[in-house]
Amino acid sequence: MAESKTAVTAPLQDIIEKQKEEILLLKQKIAVLESNTSASKLRMPSSKEFDAILHEVNESETKSSDQNDATQKKKKKRKKHVKKVFDDLVKAMSEQGGSGNINKCKEIIEVNRALIDVDDMDGFGMTLLMHAAQRGQYELCQIFLNMGADINHTDKRQKTALDYAREGAWYHVEQLLYFHRLGGDMALRVKNMTQTIIQQ
Repeated sequence: MAESKTAVTAPLQDIIEKQKEEILLLKQKIAVLESNTSASKLRMPSSKEFDAILHEVNESETKSSDQNDATQKKKKKRKKHVKKVFDDLVKAMSEQGGSGNINKCKEIIEVNRALIDVDDMDGFGMTLLMHAAQRGQYELCQIFLNMGADINHTDKRQKTALDYAREGAWYHVEQLLYFHRLGGDMALRVKNMTQTIIQQ
């Protein structure tokens, strides 16, 4: 009975010994890997290095914030300038007893063309074209139309430049706007017809 117990225990002892050897080999491999790994890669930064990193990050964030502030200031400044140009034009249109200082308007347009959004509006939703049409200023209406003014734009009173020309009995301006709109409508119809033909 004792012999059979020893016979069973012996193979078990061999397995345990083999496992111990494997564990030892594994530990040796881990030790080799750890020794091959650069110490600098595993080293935590010192408090001075950490402070330097934090300082660099903060400086970067401050610089980015300053750049955003500068961009916002530029945008505000440009918006303010654009509004001033618009107001100056409307004011010049009203000069000389309401007939307008056309030469002054032309000068403002020439100097500030890059700042003029021809479809910009005042507080009532009126564009430069509307102001010119309301005052019967034919030449300015032509200039604004050439700059791409939207002839169909409606203000807060649901009026267009054509409506203002009619109200003021500015027939020459009304005719200009009417034929310009008609031309635009015709061009749109031709474009649509062309696209329809191409699709067929």
